[in-house]
Amino acid sequence: MKNHLIKVHDTAHRCRRLRVPETILKGMKPPVWHRLKVASDLDLPQLHIILQAAMGWELEHLHSFEAWNPAARQYIHQSLLSRYNVDMEGEEGVAEYDVQIGHVLHSVGDKLMYWYDFGDDWRPEIVLEKLEPWVADSPLAMCVGGRKTCPPEDCGGP
Repeated sequence: MKNHLIKVHDTAHRCRRLRVPETILKGMKPPVWHRLKVASDLDLPQLHIILQAAMGWELEHLHSFEAWNPAARQYIHQSLLSRYNVDMEGEEGVAEYDVQIGHVLHSVGDKLMYWYDFGDDWRPEIVLEKLEPWVADSPLAMCVGGRKTCPPEDCGGP
């Protein structure tokens, strides 16, 4: 992954409002989506746990994040490595535990692919909807909207 895709974020806007849209379940009617507010200085493994809670999943499978390259208009496969990739597989690259949410979701419209359960192949796209000022004593993450629940673990995928 090229370093220009990871940016230093604006500390005045520590809160990111993210949307996990219905693309998680293409063709599902009614569509499923979730809106989250998260602190921008949380790292990607923390975002993984937050997404698991929002989706109703139970941390049973491997995951990865893929950074969006706006110049190429595509996701960069294996651009952010999970602890498993680094510790067990010995892969080299940018470790997700070294990356904060605000580094990859820097500007409104920025995207991040969350790939969960490689067998069922869930790939929700996370979109930065809005930058908001941090309010003292706010929770580090919360679900502030959504529609419907996600399918359960091991149901066969989309």
